[in-house]
Amino acid sequence: MQDLILYIVLILLCVVVYLLLNQKKNKDEGKNNEELERLKEALTNSNKKIAVEAIIALIKFNGLAAVVHLKKFNTTIDEWSQALILSVIKNNKVPYDSQVEILSTSNNKSLQVLASRIIQFYK
Repeated sequence: MQDLILYIVLILLCVVVYLLLNQKKNKDEGKNNEELERLKEALTNSNKKIAVEAIIALIKFNGLAAVVHLKKFNTTIDEWSQALILSVIKNNKVPYDSQVEILSTSNNKSLQVLASRIIQFYK
């Protein structure tokens, strides 16, 4: 009888631990979503350096899928910033995502150049 009670308590303890871990995971995911939204907002910052750093952070967090948010990016990305973005992709071993090809159709010429450089890097 005591063994049965101990077994039931152990199972309940495991369930509680699982629920606590799951709750913490959901809380962390919510926090990450908030941070990603802030980074997306930073893309429209009038300070070009802040906008470029937001691009880099988005790529670090979401990989190349983050470039979808750059489609309407109006700021010109200079050569140095493009080199910095490429070095982040290389150093963090960001896997290729075909969504980067979306930038090739952007009205922003610097994004078109960046897209071609990223695509060239993966070939």
